[in-house]
Amino acid sequence: MTRQTAQVFIKLQTGMPKTSEHATRWNPIRWLMVFVSGLVVCCFVTDRTWSQEARTWTDVSGKFTIEATLKEVKRDSVVLTLADGSQKTVPLEKLSTDDRQYAADFRKAMLADNAAKKKAAAEAKQRGEDLQDELKSILTDFTQREEQLKQSGSDPAGFRNSRQRLVQETGQHLLKLVEAAPQSDVARDVYLWVLRNGAQGTEGTAALQLLIQNFADSPEIIPLMGLIARDLPTLEQLLSKSKDKAVKGIATFILARQLSDADNPELEERVVKLLNEVISKYADVPDPAKRLLGPQAEQLLFAVENLRIGKVAPDIVGSDLDGVAFKLSDYRGKVVVLDFWGDW
Repeated sequence: MTRQTAQVFIKLQTGMPKTSEHATRWNPIRWLMVFVSGLVVCCFVTDRTWSQEARTWTDVSGKFTIEATLKEVKRDSVVLTLADGSQKTVPLEKLSTDDRQYAADFRKAMLADNAAKKKAAAEAKQRGEDLQDELKSILTDFTQREEQLKQSGSDPAGFRNSRQRLVQETGQHLLKLVEAAPQSDVARDVYLWVLRNGAQGTEGTAALQLLIQNFADSPEIIPLMGLIARDLPTLEQLLSKSKDKAVKGIATFILARQLSDADNPELEERVVKLLNEVISKYADVPDPAKRLLGPQAEQLLFAVENLRIGKVAPDIVGSDLDGVAFKLSDYRGKVVVLDFWGDW
């Protein structure tokens, strides 16, 4: 803050005498703002950008002014943010009538905003409880019908086909249930149920996409990595959206492994980059089989950089039948027959 600005703000808080040169001016826009705020406070509840706009604040005398945005209204003061980012707390009694009214409107809007949020949270909780009850009812029906199939005496193939149709039907019902609440806990449970029970076709695809779109950071995705890895674009989508260390680390390693399996020299640079990322950021992350990613990534990186067709084989040292030491590089440029054998 400049020295001049600091002096102005000190004067603003101390309330110095008013002069005609700096008389308070009520322009039509300000009158309109105050009038509208009194009639439609609810508008401010959904759009608080008005409070983020810089405006001219005037002290009670009307003589001194400063440009700042309103950050917060307390019981007896306001917190203002100056152009340089610094903040100042000013007692309400030191502000002009216009500014006190502006602050009062802001406070009303914030109270209405908080009330609206509490109401929305209560309604969301009730909707969640209602959805949870419906979910339990649907799954209870599924379990009963599944049991009937088991007792029908069908052959294994017939049972599997009948159960798959039941899973598809139940999956459709469940996805419809949470269609309007895709980010709810119930929706997450639905997506996981559909995928864990092997729903195919549009139900399985929809559940997977919705799970990644809305719950990319959920650790419950990890057991489904094998399913996700079947489609590289889906795996890449998860990698770009997730911020969870475990999910991101496993997705990065699986993507590197999938690309390396393609044995495409044009992909090698990216594979190496992905594996180095796993080693540097996610080495301590365990995969679904509880194996750390770091050693696996190092092993795969060595293979990619050294054990591919066209690579120079790593030099090895050994002893011949007479105990004479030799190196593989001693035979560079020569035709060599390698005879591997073992005795157990």
